[in-house]
Amino acid sequence: FFGGTTAAAEFELQGYNPTTTDWEDADSNGLRIVLPADAFDTVGPGIGDTYTVSVRNDGALPIYLKAPVMNTQTGQLFAQPDPAAITFSAYSGDGILAIGEQENVDVTVTGNPNWSGTAYQGRTGALTIRIEGSSSPIAP
Repeated sequence: FFGGTTAAAEFELQGYNPTTTDWEDADSNGLRIVLPADAFDTVGPGIGDTYTVSVRNDGALPIYLKAPVMNTQTGQLFAQPDPAAITFSAYSGDGILAIGEQENVDVTVTGNPNWSGTAYQGRTGALTIRIEGSSSPIAP
């Protein structure tokens, strides 16, 4: 009676690149989006600096976002004995991206409250953040 063809739907999570003002596909290997140099430049003892990153669904299926994770942190700012801390806010929505929908998450780097004098002044560090999604609900 009936016949037809079928194809898998496109799945595409993208991140907003503030340098180029473009949305970049998240399925490439390696570091994809470099945040501006001043994204976290006012970190102090017990003082945090926050930058908002954005992702969106550019595919044809809903995307269920996993919680952001710290992929790497290197440099003297994150060194012992009193490393800076990195935290993430909740997503700006429900963590489920409908087709064309965008979510934001705040990333905060906070200096250790034990910093004193000039011990950490001028130190630098680097961090990479990973945000992943799935086409099916993610178990808690």
